[in-house]
Formats: sequence, C-alpha cells, structure tokens
Amino acid sequence: MSDERENNIVVIDSDETNSLNNDSTVIRTKADSTNQNVKKNSIIWIVAYVIIGLISFILIRGSIGAGADAAADKFQETYLSEKNKTYKSFYQTYYDKYEKKYRVSNTVTIVLENIKEIKELEVLRVSDVEYIIENGDVNEDSITAWLEVPGEGSFIVDLAGAEFIKNDSKHYVHVKVPYPELKNIRINYENVTKLFFDNNIFDDSIKVGETLARRQLENADMLIKRELMSNKDFYKTAQDSTKAMIISIIKQLNPDIEDLKVDVDFY
Repeated sequence: MSDERENNIVVIDSDETNSLNNDSTVIRTKADSTNQNVKKNSIIWIVAYVIIGLISFILIRGSIGAGADAAADKFQETYLSEKNKTYKSFYQTYYDKYEKKYRVSNTVTIVLENIKEIKELEVLRVSDVEYIIENGDVNEDSITAWLEVPGEGSFIVDLAGAEFIKNDSKHYVHVKVPYPELKNIRINYENVTKLFFDNNIFDDSIKVGETLARRQLENADMLIKRELMSNKDFYKTAQDSTKAMIISIIKQLNPDIEDLKVDVDFY
C-alpha cells in the first residue's frame, strides 16, 4: 500500500482494494448471520409472550367469571332479604296505622251466648229391660204372672255450674263441667208387656191380683235402677257424649272460626 498525499487524497492499490472487499464480505456475512439469529430469538420470545398472554387471559377471565357469578348470587340473596324486610316494615307500619284508625284485628270474639242457661243438658239416654216372673205356687192367690218391664234413664249435665275459659286470639275454649248424673230413671209403663197371666178363674185381666202386680213393678223398678246405675260403660259413654255435645254447641255458635279448639274437663 502506497500513500500519496496529494491534495489530501489517499490512493489505495488494487490488491489492497480486493483484500478489503473480501474482508468486508466476510464481515457482512457474519453480521447477516447474527441478525438472523437475533430475529429468530425475537420471534420465539414474541410467540412465548403471546402464549403466556393467552393463558393468563383465559385464567383471569375464568376467575373473573366465577367471581362475577358468586357476586351475582350474593347480590340476589341480599336483594331478596332486604326486599322482604322492607315489605314487612311497610306492612306493619300501615297495619298499625289503620288498626288504630279503623280497629282492624285478626282476632275474633268467641261467642258463648246463653250456653250457661242450659241447666239440664241431656247427654245420654239409657235403657234396660227386666223380666219379672212369679208363679202361682208361691203366692196366696195362685196367680201366675210373667211381665216384661222396660225402663230408662237420662244422664244430665248442668251447664249453669260449668266454667268457660276462652282465648280469642288463639281461638281456644277450655270448659270445666260437672260430671254427668244419671237421673229420671223410670219404668216405661206404656210398653210393659204381659207375657203370661193365669189366675185360674179364666180372667186374664191385669187388675186381678193388684197387690201382686204392684209388687212385680216395684221389683222391676229396683232392678232397673240397680242395673243402670252400676253400669260403668254408661258413665264412660255419658262423659264422651258430654264432651262431643259441648264442643258441637260451641262450634255451632262460632261457625266462622274454622280452627276453633275446645277442650272439656270434668270436676
């Protein structure tokens, strides 16, 4: 390489020029290779960033969606709860206002009108039949008489002595009533039947032997009373009948109270 510095001009010979060109070509080739590697790496990173971004977006979206659903459910629950509270508050406010003004009430008055005026409530009628047989060989008149004697009696409850405790708001009545009593035991004379009669003088009239007839009827009356008064089933049935009748009477007096409850006890 010869330098001729004329007019500040540098002259390079042809060999040197070729050498420079070759070196330049090598440099450019290396530079191009480096640039391509950089581009490939950049593309890989870009793709990686895109994939990571997509995954993050999907996860975030799913999380937001689940959170949004939960938030919506909670909102709906809170909304309904507050709505119900508000409704009740307004309802009570206006109810109190108009109850005071117009005396509105959900309770009714239980009517027990004149029920205590029933002094003798017949709750059960009972009956008995006795057969009175007397043969002629055992009486002085030699009269044979067989009688069928029916009798009856009634269980009575005195409601004048009953106690009635009522609760209008609960639609409830508690009744304390005396035990039913067996009264009015009597022979049903109209239905006394002469099964057999013989006085040995061809006269079957019941008037013959009045003493015997009176004795037979008195005996029948005693047996009927003893039978009716000793029958425990009659008393139990009379109590059940008393409860049913009192409950029925009270409910008939209060037909508008469908859920009216009545309890009856005895003393």
